[in-house]
Amino acid sequence: MSDAPTNRARTVDWAKVKEERAEFAKRQAEREARGDSSSGSGERPQFIKFKPNGTYNVRMLGGIVDVHRFYRKGADGRHYFAYVHPEDGQAAEEFLKTNCGTELRGQRRFAINAYDRDDNNVIKIMEGPYYSLFLQFADWSADHNDAEPGGMNGEDWRITVHTSTSGRGWNYNARTLGPSPFTPEQAKVIKETKPYFDLPARYAVTPIEELPKKLGLVGNAAGPAPSQQPQTAPVPSAPAPSMTTQASAPAAPAPEAPAQAAPAAPAAPAPAAPAAAAPAQATTAPAPPAQAGTPAPVSQDDDPLAF
Repeated sequence: MSDAPTNRARTVDWAKVKEERAEFAKRQAEREARGDSSSGSGERPQFIKFKPNGTYNVRMLGGIVDVHRFYRKGADGRHYFAYVHPEDGQAAEEFLKTNCGTELRGQRRFAINAYDRDDNNVIKIMEGPYYSLFLQFADWSADHNDAEPGGMNGEDWRITVHTSTSGRGWNYNARTLGPSPFTPEQAKVIKETKPYFDLPARYAVTPIEELPKKLGLVGNAAGPAPSQQPQTAPVPSAPAPSMTTQASAPAAPAPEAPAQAAPAAPAAPAPAAPAAAAPAQATTAPAPPAQAGTPAPVSQDDDPLAF
């Protein structure tokens, strides 16, 4: 009698299926109990993708990373990204020009985790231009005793995007919609579950001499190598986030009457291409019921979310 082929599909073991189904139901119930509909840690993040004439309502969470980003689309159609410290940006551009003959200009960028108020409080990465958007948050921080926009006493923000008069860039206007503080209970859950994405790891800087390989370019000559941790924005301080589990978001403030928008920031040099990431399950954080009262302000020194 001949041996059966090794590539034959197996028939279903219903006893094993029953065990697996019970385990899955248990995990699902645990996720729902903590307001988490994600698949757990390790999933690829979603981004808040800015578009011309778009409006975005967010509540930032945690600290901000500050990098000089390089992007290019290769002849193979792939999208290549690399990051260096902001102060290394010019040296990196000169290195690429000298060693690869490439006039590749980078852009200063910031990134922070944020609750997307327009998408059921899903936690996403909000990345944007440093000068035309981030500095508006820095101004708010300076007016609030250097408070973290993503800390305990953060606020909800509305960001609008317009094309510049030249049509070559975008103008960003960010204004607050009012205080949106975390309760001590919410802060405790956030600290324990770490629902945000690990931005210092995701935006880890590349040594300058390794940029050609990282960006899909020819050449890999020696050059100065910066440290391996991304630089944090001067205001506010950077987070030390970790995994991608879930936590409750603060309730969004009640709608308010239209207010006069602040002057638009200088136009960004050019719209940056979005990160090439495969669609993934959302990292959700449903907002809790409206609070009975506003928690007392917490000083920056005692802010448990000032990571």
